[in-house]
Amino acid sequence: MTDYTEHGAVPVEDAAVDDPPTEAEVREAQREQYPEQARTAVGRPGVPTDRQDSYQVRFELPKQFEASTVAVVGEFNDWSHTALEMERADGGPWSATTELPSGRHRFRYLIDGERWENDWRADSYEPNEFGGDDSVIVVGPHEA
Repeated sequence: MTDYTEHGAVPVEDAAVDDPPTEAEVREAQREQYPEQARTAVGRPGVPTDRQDSYQVRFELPKQFEASTVAVVGEFNDWSHTALEMERADGGPWSATTELPSGRHRFRYLIDGERWENDWRADSYEPNEFGGDDSVIVVGPHEA
């Protein structure tokens, strides 16, 4: 039997059983894992368009983010899994740009059609009906 304790492993019978991490703890760990994304703005408050009270907003995930497909799913697209698919050019970051009206918008990222992730740089987070949190972006002029 291999002795994994020399690599820092703890035998199961000696391991402490902790509560699962909170969403805030997970977001902090993600910020540490992907510092480049934590420094990059999503596009807030957005770039004004020719239409009154409408803004171009860019959503972005770092190039290190491993996935086959990523979609931005939110209130602004009726939580469609296919309406705003992100693209990745030449191994760079995942990105998608859309036009949003001024205001607060709830959203999440859908990874490979089955895993949900929040935006680690969201303006805030709000509980959803499934027991998790949704990311919230505030678009347009607003107070800090």
